[in-house]
Amino acid sequence: MRQFDTQTQRSSGAVRQLVAIPPRSYHIPDDLDDLLQRTRDMGRELGVPESGIYTMNESLARRRFPPGIESLEALFHDTLETVFDYLPEKTLVVIDDPEAGRARAAACSEEIFQAHAHAMHEDRLVCDPLALYMSDDTAWDCALARSPVIVDSLGATSGSGERTLSIDAIDHSGLRREIAERQGSGHALEPLVQRLATWKADARRVRLTCPSLSAAERLADILKDYGIELVISSKGLRPVGEDLPEPGSCDLVVAPLAAGFELPSEGLVVLTEQDLFGVRSPRRVVRSARRGLPVDRLAQLAEGDFLVHAEHGIGRYAGLVQLDLRGIAQEFLLVEYAKGDKLYLPVSRLGQIQRHSGADGHVPRLDRLGNQAWARTKSRVQRALRDMAEQLLAVVAAREVMKGHRYPAPDADYEEFEACFPFEDTPDQRRATEDVLADFQSERPVDRLVCGDVGFGKTEIACRAAHVVTSSGRQVAFLVPTTVLCRQHYRTLNERFADTAVEIASLSRLSSPREARETIEGLASGRIDLVVGTHRLLSKDVLFRNLGLLITDEEHRFGVTHKERIKQMRKLVDVLTLTATPIPRTLQMALTGMRDLSLIATPPPDRLAVRTHICRFSDEVVQDSIQRELRRGGQCFFVHNRVETITEMAGYVSRLVPEAKIAIAHGQMPPHQLEEIMLGFVDRNTDVLVCTSIIESGLDIPNVNTILIHRADQFGLAQLYQLRGRVGRSDRRAYAYLMLPPEGRMSEDARRRIEAIGDLSELGSGFRLATEDLEIRGAGNLLGAEQSGHIASVGYDMYMEMLEQAVAELRGQDLESEVEPEIRLPVPALMPEEYIPDVNQRLVLYKQLSSTRDEQELQDVIDDVLDRFGPLPPEARNLCEVIRLKIQCKGLGVESVDTAGDELVMRLGERSSVDPEYLLKMLQQPDTPLRVSPDQKIYLRLRRDEDALAEAFGLIELLAARK
Repeated sequence: MRQFDTQTQRSSGAVRQLVAIPPRSYHIPDDLDDLLQRTRDMGRELGVPESGIYTMNESLARRRFPPGIESLEALFHDTLETVFDYLPEKTLVVIDDPEAGRARAAACSEEIFQAHAHAMHEDRLVCDPLALYMSDDTAWDCALARSPVIVDSLGATSGSGERTLSIDAIDHSGLRREIAERQGSGHALEPLVQRLATWKADARRVRLTCPSLSAAERLADILKDYGIELVISSKGLRPVGEDLPEPGSCDLVVAPLAAGFELPSEGLVVLTEQDLFGVRSPRRVVRSARRGLPVDRLAQLAEGDFLVHAEHGIGRYAGLVQLDLRGIAQEFLLVEYAKGDKLYLPVSRLGQIQRHSGADGHVPRLDRLGNQAWARTKSRVQRALRDMAEQLLAVVAAREVMKGHRYPAPDADYEEFEACFPFEDTPDQRRATEDVLADFQSERPVDRLVCGDVGFGKTEIACRAAHVVTSSGRQVAFLVPTTVLCRQHYRTLNERFADTAVEIASLSRLSSPREARETIEGLASGRIDLVVGTHRLLSKDVLFRNLGLLITDEEHRFGVTHKERIKQMRKLVDVLTLTATPIPRTLQMALTGMRDLSLIATPPPDRLAVRTHICRFSDEVVQDSIQRELRRGGQCFFVHNRVETITEMAGYVSRLVPEAKIAIAHGQMPPHQLEEIMLGFVDRNTDVLVCTSIIESGLDIPNVNTILIHRADQFGLAQLYQLRGRVGRSDRRAYAYLMLPPEGRMSEDARRRIEAIGDLSELGSGFRLATEDLEIRGAGNLLGAEQSGHIASVGYDMYMEMLEQAVAELRGQDLESEVEPEIRLPVPALMPEEYIPDVNQRLVLYKQLSSTRDEQELQDVIDDVLDRFGPLPPEARNLCEVIRLKIQCKGLGVESVDTAGDELVMRLGERSSVDPEYLLKMLQQPDTPLRVSPDQKIYLRLRRDEDALAEAFGLIELLAARK
């Protein structure tokens, strides 16, 4: 390890690119003239034909980003930052294996310049690469300026200005090998126990580390079964070498360490969870910015859209406006009602509004402020919902009366199986696992819907459920919609259960007659524990000896007959349904409590959202997108959902991109030919797969990162979302091209589907797209009651909220209406426009803040804002404190906080929890600054108006002392 002196080391070689400029948002400025002129000037300087310049400027003028927009980055900004501009001044830079880095930089540089030369040859508008990337010398100088640490495993030195440090350490590969050999035996950690005894005898200090508290708790539970009691440090995440244990002892801490080591000279042993259970890819922990679907919908809110206010009804959104109240700037959401009525809603009270979404595109009628029509509408819908809720509860009650199989609590064998998962669980994944385990330990039949985006870890939840069931001697059927997905899941399950005694088989039309016969016999005899298959599993000749769990992947792909068969099986066995985009009826049942729901919304590490382009079908789009992917060593899907003409389409693609190796795949092919083509594509023997929607569900090929969907308007919303999910399965940016006919109009539903998938392109959008599908197609005829009219009259979000309230009321739950405190204090409380320029982002943040239910949720939102936008300006800090005050007032039953003259005025609600006797004692004290009026208002004398917020917190704390 070498610490470099910046004066003695210089760059050698002429590598063009070492550090790429971080991606920036392509924000088109309001004033387009300058941008369009720069585009024209650059195009003419490069000799680009006027037609190409015109096409680019037309896209920019329409505020659309054409394919390849990232190569015009320098046009959008006066200057571009480098990664070093984002690093604090004292950041420690570590360079691991600089020669390998130089080789990778050279290869990347060559790829960039080749792409630029190709674009120039085709007369396309692109910036010079040196305007987009740093040169090697510049990047090297920036790194050396920070006195980097260079890690060199060979120990070579190359200058006099270095300090060299040699570290001799021993890894734990031998221990890992011994544990792996015993995996599935129920005592896999016995080698660790033996070593711990030896290290204790040798007076070694032993530290066990886990990347998260949940992993540490799991490891402590496992070791407890071996007679080893470990206390987890309560200090949370901390450096590995801090407060080491005493010689001869062992402790367990939460620390982010990739691998352990032993330092004999120091008498120190550090072991990580990876040393015990295999290499783990830590997931990026993403604070969910969601606070429910109503928050998400506001992200696409535009002026003129309809909103629903809980008290005032349906109005039209007219933007965010700033008003000066008592000389202090505040921001309000303006809602326009019928007859010119206007409502200025403080941003701290945005929890009362939701976006109006009708089930069938119905245009609602605006209400009037102060009119009773809205109250009558709500009353009518509530009566209908109460009747519907009674039917829902009757179905739920009938299900709960049935007695299901109760499984034992997870044992050490299960915990070891869970620990071998090669990724760190996300918080959502952990909650889903706990939900499923709780279901299995109850006597109620399991019927849970696990909804998560493609690649977010649903299959692992299914594996853990299958382990619980098979460990109890019962069988598991894993039902998938396609043969391709069947083979993929079969491979995944074999890898996951490799160290167990679970017998796994597959059954689909790809199975030979002999394989199918053996599988059917094995299921009937009980020899096969877990079978993964297509709808062939639903055939009458497939009988199970002791079926305990049915796992269904993407139920929307099964036909009516298949679903009826699944319903029959559901009466007899536990059911786990996995989906990224649940069908509307399933989603409705889950949201109303008829089916249990677990939502996984946290993306895997380094996953980037798929960049979605909606475009007309053309030679240029097809050729450019495929060639771009091939130049970076990737592969492409070209989806053409017509078997009759798929060969002609493959020939068309081959003529446009003659250098590409093309294969064709569709469901009418002989099984073994299809399998051979798919395996060849996975092995990268072909570059472009021209296929039908057979690839729609679950296919996972990380090297495929471009998909072109021909006639996207003819696909359903769930299909489009699933197809787009076939790309972007790695840390490389992926592209999806939704190609529409060159001319002609689409149906209204098709247009809304395309708009929905184009707008909601960020990670974790599957659940939200399902709700869009519910709104486009209607909520359905749930339990025979036509509900779409009620949804249209109050909006989908309000409808679901009222239905949940009706169900809770019939269940006897206490539904006391919560106080929504109104805070009017003389302090500027808003997100300044210069801090968050985008109106919709401000609107979403206001909604998130006002919808927080406790201080932990509030702190999560604040942390998210700090991560995204940096330190809070004073006005934003005031807003967060106003929300904090509102939360505390709500808990105490305070209806409003205001000022009058030189006094703070706090009005108590009818059900306030303030202790009257305690308040009376405070009023009787001499020189008290408090007074109370008969209308339940408490007055506090203020020294200065600017102290109002602090004094309000003090008064709340005083009143809550005897709550």
